[in-house]
Amino acid sequence: MNRTCKSWGEERLSRLRGFTLVELLISIALAGLVLTGLLQMYTMSLRNNTLSNSVVETQESGRLALSILAKSLRMAGYMGCVNTTDAAKVSSLIDIDISHSTGYDPLQYDFTTLFTLVNDYDASPARNFPSSSTLQPVLGSDIIYNRGAMATSMVVKTTNAITDTSLQISGRKEQTDRIFPGDVLMVSDCSQATIFVVSSITRVADGTDADLITMTVTHDATSNARGVVNTQNTLNRSYVKGSQILLMNAYQYFLAPSSLTSGSSLYRYNVRDDGTGNIAAVATELVPFLDSLQFRYSVDTNSQRTLKATGDGVETIWELPPDELASIVSATVNGVEKIEGADYTLQAGTETPPADNPSSIVFLLPPGNLQDIEVVYQTQSSDLGPDEYRDASGITEVDALNNSIYGVEVIVVAVGQVRVDAPALTATPLPPETAAQANDGRLRKRYTQVIGLRNAGVGND
Repeated sequence: MNRTCKSWGEERLSRLRGFTLVELLISIALAGLVLTGLLQMYTMSLRNNTLSNSVVETQESGRLALSILAKSLRMAGYMGCVNTTDAAKVSSLIDIDISHSTGYDPLQYDFTTLFTLVNDYDASPARNFPSSSTLQPVLGSDIIYNRGAMATSMVVKTTNAITDTSLQISGRKEQTDRIFPGDVLMVSDCSQATIFVVSSITRVADGTDADLITMTVTHDATSNARGVVNTQNTLNRSYVKGSQILLMNAYQYFLAPSSLTSGSSLYRYNVRDDGTGNIAAVATELVPFLDSLQFRYSVDTNSQRTLKATGDGVETIWELPPDELASIVSATVNGVEKIEGADYTLQAGTETPPADNPSSIVFLLPPGNLQDIEVVYQTQSSDLGPDEYRDASGITEVDALNNSIYGVEVIVVAVGQVRVDAPALTATPLPPETAAQANDGRLRKRYTQVIGLRNAGVGND
């Protein structure tokens, strides 16, 4: 019997069989399916991460903008112990109608009107800044000016004569050293007050205390380094020793092209210098990634007050303007009346200073996105109160002189930094107040907040 003998090498090769073509094709197909699945998971994870980041970015920008504006607007209207802007008690010597040579906006110096709203800015007239800046607000956005006094420890040192063109002021060096020509001061004896521009300053030590300074400020009608002038040389009133000296300030908030991104940012312009006498300060960029800035305000017409706001599907608590504790007359959402106890409650706060929020209306379910909220309420001493809500286009000069505002609604639209494409938006649940802008695919979120105010004159431009 014949046997075929194989070598050791041939025997080993016969046991090492390779893949057939069919097996190889099946393996490649299975590997492709696995890799496709992994790639889809990675892509979905990347999209979800981009979407989450965009939501966080819009939340941060929107909430920060509202927080800054709310803090500033609540501080507006402080006028020291005189506590009013009534023309019978507070007079301003500042000429706000002249063309300032240094390019300052006269609206920034209208200190007897605590708020001025510019509705849907259209570049006419241009809002002026120092000549070194070309920054201009975004067309179609609103601009708000809010004004008020800042308390100091400075006082009148020597009673002035009615015909005097200067005023002697005593104060600590740390405060007097930060007052410069062009700054706006208010002198008040708590029954009357006068606002004026500082024309020039001289300082001397007051006795043996090196930290106590006597500052002589002139308030004549000649132009100072900032181009802002008084209408006359005298205060037309005598202020006794110890009368209050307050420092006036105005803030202008607006949207303008960002220096950080390709979009817009919230800016604040301050009429005061940087504390070193520098008058060429530019607007400060505060919050980037904002698309829109709008304001509305409430005005007085009768004994009831009305809070109007816009729901966002998340917020449940709405502050009533600081005053006595309120009683609710009615509350509606999208015109549908709500029942106290079943749909909302009134949350009492504190009446002790600072009484920023004596009461709030709390909805048991948050009003939906863009739903209109209207709460009519009364307080024990409210012989006047807002029941009409307007945007800046509805303001008249009569409003500026005779009405008070009890609330300002701030509306901002924040925008994500990166494009979020359609699949991510449709595949991932979004908060009800969040939406995508179709023209560029970037996520946008609308934020609103009603800011309660004690009382303030309001003007328009």
